[in-house]
Amino acid sequence: QYELYLNGHCLGRGQAYHYPQYQYYRAYDVTDRLNAGEDNLLALLTHWYGGGQGRPASAPGLLLKLIVHYEDGTPFVLGSDGSWQCARATAWQPDQPPRHPHEGVGYVERIDAREMLLDWYSNLGGYANWAGVTVLGAQPTPPWTGRLRPELTRIAEYPIAPESITDQGDGRYLVDLGAVYAGRPQLEFSGGTAGQEIQMAGGYTLDEHGAIHQPHNQGTDLRYIAIANGAPFTFRPQLYLGWRYLQIENSPCPITAENFSFIVQHSEMDAEQSAFASADPMLNKVWAFLKRSVPLASQEQFLDTPTREKGAFLLDSLNISLVALAAYGERLLTRRSLHEFLDSMDHYWHSAADWGRLNAVYPNGDGARDIPEFTQSYLLWVWHYYQQTGDRNFLQAHYDKLKAIAAYVARHQSESDGLIYHLTGGGGPYEEGIIDWPPSMRYGYDMATVARTVVNGYAAIDFTVIVQIATLLGDGAMAATYAARAARLTQGINSRLLTAAGIYCDGLRVDGSQSDHASQQANIFPLALGLTPAEQRASVLDHIRQMQMRVGMPTVYWLIRAVGEMGDGVHLLDLFTRADWTGWAQNIAQGATCTWESWDADRVKDVSMSHPWGAIGLLGIQEYVLGVQPLAPQYARLRVRPLWFGDRLPAASGTIPTERGPVAVSWTRAGDHFSLELTLPPNVVAEVYLPAGPNQYHFAGEAGSGSHRFTLPAA
Repeated sequence: QYELYLNGHCLGRGQAYHYPQYQYYRAYDVTDRLNAGEDNLLALLTHWYGGGQGRPASAPGLLLKLIVHYEDGTPFVLGSDGSWQCARATAWQPDQPPRHPHEGVGYVERIDAREMLLDWYSNLGGYANWAGVTVLGAQPTPPWTGRLRPELTRIAEYPIAPESITDQGDGRYLVDLGAVYAGRPQLEFSGGTAGQEIQMAGGYTLDEHGAIHQPHNQGTDLRYIAIANGAPFTFRPQLYLGWRYLQIENSPCPITAENFSFIVQHSEMDAEQSAFASADPMLNKVWAFLKRSVPLASQEQFLDTPTREKGAFLLDSLNISLVALAAYGERLLTRRSLHEFLDSMDHYWHSAADWGRLNAVYPNGDGARDIPEFTQSYLLWVWHYYQQTGDRNFLQAHYDKLKAIAAYVARHQSESDGLIYHLTGGGGPYEEGIIDWPPSMRYGYDMATVARTVVNGYAAIDFTVIVQIATLLGDGAMAATYAARAARLTQGINSRLLTAAGIYCDGLRVDGSQSDHASQQANIFPLALGLTPAEQRASVLDHIRQMQMRVGMPTVYWLIRAVGEMGDGVHLLDLFTRADWTGWAQNIAQGATCTWESWDADRVKDVSMSHPWGAIGLLGIQEYVLGVQPLAPQYARLRVRPLWFGDRLPAASGTIPTERGPVAVSWTRAGDHFSLELTLPPNVVAEVYLPAGPNQYHFAGEAGSGSHRFTLPAA
């Protein structure tokens, strides 16, 4: 990690981590920071993590090039070479404990103000005790042997004030940010004596005594230590973490909003891109809760969590990315992440037997590691990305690998019944399929099954998506092959996994018999994907309804989609807003300010309380409350079809970003009268349906760019 300075100004912080053969470079326009006719100073503060989640094996090194074009067109190039000087930043004390062993989170930062060099990044005179650098060689030099890749994402940083600061006496203070954020504290200390230690510790919740509740810190050491120098100094750690509270002990001065701030950081995103409001206060809270969760784990990668595992898990990344695309108009981090997971196929799964598998977390420090459904989810992610962006080039450039993912799944399809058996991958608690996570979120799913209903549901997604991609790219033979596979799979799901009660079991046992457990997960996939026969839809939906919310974050979108596709707006609203049910509303009532790793994270030790994969529910609000779904890439053609909510929800409005501009929807219902206002950007056509009753719709017509109003009964 680095901070890059030019003439005392911080140009930016990086880096996007990857294996050295895939190393990135980042460009900055420094025109306004160069001083003509004067000496100019480039300086960097760097940090070496070591291995861990999101931190792959590599080696420390610096490569920098400054390109200047003078007004007369003459170019001038200089870069990192043997003339540079370096020194260890001794203010950061060595040999500190890791914050979370083997996870790549970094080490406890113990910063000694007595060792600080206040002008190191602006001192043109340099320092006599700084050493020369070791020149490793011109690029490419091992281990950086690949062509450098452009890194286009940027980290945004900005300070926020705390919500409250409580003076607990004797130099103890409790800072409350008001919500969980990812970033770094900044304190302006003064007074005290040289050598005085100031202890600080972050946390997510407080115990009954008002102290940090350690079991909710995800097993992560969230301490900071400052050593005073007897004069005013600024304490600003180098590494970001997620937390809400900061306990400060032995402060040499009062802690106030004037000398404390928190530097929030996340990948650049525009929160103004989307909006939502409705007549239901809890639904509005849930929308805001889901939306604000996304930036916490949108950093140099889409993270598992900014506290425990700063790595990109594929399914976590997918969930976060889909909301970033749909609510923030994000593009760059998603595209880079998609490329990185494809890199993992070349890196670790290049044998004929493994080709098509993807790492479950990548780039990372623990080698080849996959989870079957994570690989299966990749094609869904790609298709969502294409629907949002229209990036056909991505599909074309990586078509062979996309086909390989589908082929990996197809290798496990039975010739006799069309089902997927023993999908290779994973280990331990997720061998042949993770189903849901953490294990408590499986709610009793029968893991002894060998043809698992959830895995077969993902296979249906894979086969359907590859048919769509092949058709788009003109590969009719491939489309026909996988359409036939999808048909056999659907037949197998409905002939082997549907029970006599008209619901889906968790899968087939090794002897071919049905599991006697019928989880919510097993039933939401076929219903959400339109695989369930018409005569069984009512029984499957009723079974799903009876269980309320009995899925975890990896599968919760499929619950929302199953209920939404069946047009049950009242039950959908219950899933979002009932605080007496397991779900987002309950977590909000419990004090959550970011989605959790599991619904019960407040009762389970070391489970993350900053896990934005749960933000995926936001898509359901856009798709079924506002009713907007794309029918063509870039929303060139879309459908507006809000569900019927009866008397439960009389009004809703919102804005959705698209590649062609914002789509704005506002609807109201009073008695039998329904009114919908729609504004579309240029080159967009909408099919508009108005709800006339539970799962009943009136086609109101098509609309092009501009503002429109539709009513039922028709005006």
